[in-house]
Amino acid sequence: MFLKKFAFVGALGAALISTSATAQAETLRVAAESSYAPFIFVDSKTGDHVGFEVDLLKVLAKKIGAKLDITNMGFDAVIPSVMTGTANIGGSAITITKERATKVNFTTPYYDSGVSILINKADENTIKSSADLKNKTLCVQIGTSGAMLAKEIEGAQLRSFNAISDAYMELRNKGCQAVITDKPVTSYFMASRPRNQQLFKHLDEVLESEQFGFAVTKENTALLDKLNKALADVKQSGEFDQIYRKWFGAK
Repeated sequence: MFLKKFAFVGALGAALISTSATAQAETLRVAAESSYAPFIFVDSKTGDHVGFEVDLLKVLAKKIGAKLDITNMGFDAVIPSVMTGTANIGGSAITITKERATKVNFTTPYYDSGVSILINKADENTIKSSADLKNKTLCVQIGTSGAMLAKEIEGAQLRSFNAISDAYMELRNKGCQAVITDKPVTSYFMASRPRNQQLFKHLDEVLESEQFGFAVTKENTALLDKLNKALADVKQSGEFDQIYRKWFGAK
C-alpha cells in the first residue's frame, strides 16, 4: 500500500510539474516598446496594445496554442529582457543585424523596411537629403538602427529619446533638425494627423534597407521553430496579407 501511495504521489508530482511547464510554455511573454505605431502602441481609448505586430502576434499565438502577454519597456531593454528570460519574445520592429544575432535568434523576417529622414517643413529648401545633415542636431530613439546610422553622419550631434514620439515632438519644437527612424513608423506618423503634413516633410531617401524579425533567446530553439512554422502558415493562408493591408494598405 505504501509503495502504491508513494508511486501515486510521485506520479501526481510529475504531472503537476509537467502541467506547470506546459502553462509557462503556453504564454508568449513579449517585451516591446509600446509607442511604436503602427507596429505596436497603446489605444488611448481602451488602454489595449494594438498595431500590426500585435495583430500578427495574436494570430501566431493562436496557431501554436499560446496566450499573449505584452510588457512595455524602453526599446534598449527589449533584447536584454529576452536574453535574461524575463520575456521569451522581443518585438517592436527590431531590425535583424549581425550584432544582435550574436545575442538572440531571430524569426524569419516578417517585414521589409528602411530608415528615413523627417524634417520640419520650414527646412525643406535647405535639407533635401542625408548629405545636408552634416553637423546638424539629430533626434533618434535609443537603441534603434536609426540611432546607429545617425552616428555615422559627419559632425552630427545626437539627441536620444526612449520613445519615438518624444523625438518627433523635439523636432517640432526645433530642438533638432531631423528625426531618423524606420520609414513605416514615420509614414504612419505623417498619415495619422493631417496637420503633420503641414508641419513636417518626410524625405524620399531611404538610408538603409532592413528587415524586421521577432527576437527569441538562443536557448529556446523549440519556440523559434514554432514561430517560424506559424509565420509560414499565416503567409500561405493569406492572413498575413489581411493584417498588412489593415495597417499599411495594399503592398
